[in-house]
Amino acid sequence: MESSSSCSHLHPATPHEQVLVARMKEHFFGVDTPPEVRALADRAVVASDPDRTLLRFLRARQGHFEKACKMFDACIRWRESSGVNNILNEGMLDPAKLRVIREAMPHSFHGVDKAGRPLFVQHSGRINLKLLEKEKVSLTDTVRFHLQLMEYQNVLFEQGKARTGVLVDTITVVHDLRGLGLSQLKPLAYQTLKAMADIDQKHYPETLGSMFMVNAPWTFWAAWKVISPWVNKRTLEKIHILKEGPEQTRELLTHIDPAHLPVSLGGACNCANGCLCDAVNDFATGAMKEMQEFFEARQQPQQQPQATERRSEYVSEQPQPLSSSKTPSTDVGATTKTPLIGEGGAQPTATVEP
Repeated sequence: MESSSSCSHLHPATPHEQVLVARMKEHFFGVDTPPEVRALADRAVVASDPDRTLLRFLRARQGHFEKACKMFDACIRWRESSGVNNILNEGMLDPAKLRVIREAMPHSFHGVDKAGRPLFVQHSGRINLKLLEKEKVSLTDTVRFHLQLMEYQNVLFEQGKARTGVLVDTITVVHDLRGLGLSQLKPLAYQTLKAMADIDQKHYPETLGSMFMVNAPWTFWAAWKVISPWVNKRTLEKIHILKEGPEQTRELLTHIDPAHLPVSLGGACNCANGCLCDAVNDFATGAMKEMQEFFEARQQPQQQPQATERRSEYVSEQPQPLSSSKTPSTDVGATTKTPLIGEGGAQPTATVEP
C-alpha cells in the first residue's frame, strides 16, 4: 500500500508568499528589529538564505503571517535556550555511546536522490531497544544525536548549494521496516517517536521532501495507527508506505538513482564496507565518518558543559504523560529554559529519524 502523494519539493515562493516573506524578513531582520532578536534569527538561517528559511515556516502555518511569525520566534528562542545553536561546536557523543547507537539503529546518509536532496537510510526494523538500555544510552544521548543529525543536514544543504549553485533544502528518508517486531513497539518507543516528531515539526518545518517506509510488515500498521495522528497533514502527504515487491522497487527507483540506493532495497549500491552502520564497517560508514570529522574539526573543548549540565539542558529525566508537552514561549523577550523535548520525557529508548 502506498500514499497517494507525489514527492515534495520546496517550490519557489508564489507572488503572495513573497510579500509575506518580505514582511517576516522585515520583522526579524529589519533595521527596527531589536539586536538580540536579529542575532537569534541569524543563527536559525539555513544556507545563508533567510527568505527560504522563513518560507518554510510560512508554509508550515498555511500562509498565515502572524502564526508563522510566532512559530519562527518560538524556534529561535528554543534554539538558544536549549543549546541547539551551539550543538555543532560541542563534538559528538562519547565514542562508546556513538557506537552503541549506530549498532542499535543501523543508518547512514547515502548520497542524494534524483532531485539532488540528501538521502538518509535507516534500517528501522533492526532498532535494538534492549542494547541501548543495557549500555546505558540515555534519552538525553539519543535526543542529542537526533538533533546533531538534524543540524548536520543543514550543513549538507549548504554544501550542496556551494557545489551546484542551487539550494536544495529538503531531504529524502528511507526507513527499511524489514524485521520490525513487537519488541520494538513499546510505550517508551512511542514516547520517543512523539517527542522527536514534535521537535521536527516545530523547529525544522518543511525540510522533509519525501519519506519512504519500505518492507512494511503487519506489525507496522498497528504502530502507524498510534503514530499517524501525531504527524501534521503536510508531512503525511510526503510519506509513502510500501510493501516488499516489484512495485516498491519501481517506486524507489523512480525517485532515487540505483547508484545511490543499497542493493538490499533494490538498487545497485553495494558499498565495500557496507551502506549502513554495522559490524562490517565498525558501525561507521564513510558518510557518517565525514559527519564525525566535521564535528571534530569544529569542536571547542573549552566551551563543553559538564555531563550533568548537559543532561538538565537537553531533557527532563522524569517521565511525564505524553499530553503534558508544552509549546515554547513565543513572547518577545521570553527567557524560560526550554528542554529539547519539552516535558514529554521518557526513560532510555531508541532514537528515530525525521
